[in-house]
Amino acid sequence: LDSLIARGATALVVEHNMDIIRASDWIVDLGPGAGPKGGEVIYTGRGGGITDCVGSLTAQALNEEAEITPQEKPRTEEATQRTITVKGAKAHNLRNIDAEFPKAKITVVTGVSGSGKSSLVSDTLETEARRRYLETLSMYERQGTREGPEAPVKEVTGLGVTVTITPDRRLYSRRNTVGAATEIEFHLATLLSTLGTRTCTECGAEMIRENTWKCPQCDTTAPIAPSNRFDPNTYRAACPKCNGVGSLQKPNPDKLIIAPEKPLCGGAMYSPGFFPKGYLCQPGNNGHDIVQAFSERHGFSTKETPWSQVTEDVRNMFYYGDPEPITVTFNSKSGRVSTRTISFPGFYGWVRDWDIGGTYTDNIPCPACHGARLRPEYLAVKLEGYNIHQLNNLQLSKLNDTINKITIQENHPAVPNLRTAQRRLEFLNKVGLGYLHLGRVAASLSAGEAQRVKLAGCARRRIK
Repeated sequence: LDSLIARGATALVVEHNMDIIRASDWIVDLGPGAGPKGGEVIYTGRGGGITDCVGSLTAQALNEEAEITPQEKPRTEEATQRTITVKGAKAHNLRNIDAEFPKAKITVVTGVSGSGKSSLVSDTLETEARRRYLETLSMYERQGTREGPEAPVKEVTGLGVTVTITPDRRLYSRRNTVGAATEIEFHLATLLSTLGTRTCTECGAEMIRENTWKCPQCDTTAPIAPSNRFDPNTYRAACPKCNGVGSLQKPNPDKLIIAPEKPLCGGAMYSPGFFPKGYLCQPGNNGHDIVQAFSERHGFSTKETPWSQVTEDVRNMFYYGDPEPITVTFNSKSGRVSTRTISFPGFYGWVRDWDIGGTYTDNIPCPACHGARLRPEYLAVKLEGYNIHQLNNLQLSKLNDTINKITIQENHPAVPNLRTAQRRLEFLNKVGLGYLHLGRVAASLSAGEAQRVKLAGCARRRIK
């Protein structure tokens, strides 16, 4: 809040917290009570003056808290030990055990499978750390959290602020990148919005930044893009051809049909799981009923006719869709029968862009954005000579050098974004990940790389 005020902002806070009330520059105190007993202005003025207001319950609370003095306990040998101490841990099969973990050291908890390692570290220490963190939040903030049960332990001492680095389950998504996981790409987007330069998309000249972008040669103008226009996950920023993915899935029927000498439902299709063979060839599934209606219309048997003997036109309709609607009788597993006329989209109409791993398709760069994922007007904005796509594909070691070249006035609103990006890039290079780039899909990282990337999101100061 102080940082916002120093940059000219106005902060209006509704709060009971005594520390925030004391830190305020100006107070408006309402009361004197609640409901029908309230609704009046009891005090308005500078923060320090409220303690003299006789009718204010806020003043009473402030004065009472000011009289509280902490009782200093004598420092014992146990209190000075730099350890995290666990007493009476009973999670799962832990039998009321005690344990100590020295601080500023590496401690390995080991033992045979089922001996209680995770119960001690995750279900005791991690659970207690999470509970303590949640207790620091206001009741309003805690409304949206799921606190869970307390750790089954008698006492935990010496536990400070913690961060848990675990091998999270990583789902493959081309949108979940190193830049998104570390949030660096979002800070770069703000820097591009506030500090970037822009070339004219009409004539290629360098544009002038005023309230809008203006081209000095062809007089073309353009609005200054907010930071979310450099995020391909934003609809208005994403390339309309590939929807911000950067690539397209090109059907490859050779990946689907691996044994053309066999019938469609007799082994012709490659089916690593339930789809497509189970869904298209087992009764009780909608896909089976649709394919049976399709095969009956075009005069072949899915169980007897070799796929190579089916005409090329029919094969293409199976891949890409039948132009004529089909009447299908659906038979559910519960015995329910219904008949509907539908459009058959073809196998690749079902798959669409879901085949991320390329099981039945080939991944090709988007012809519109050439893999950059954004519309041309946002790729025209550059920082130190690079647009957001180029920045995301620089090796982190080079990106770190590039970002460190940026000079900015200390009162500029983008200073926190620049400092955060610098800290996190410095950390990633310090821990040996300078060979990565922000556009790398997070799910393709090794477990060690993923853990260090997760730690980078917690970097709050420069690493010495």
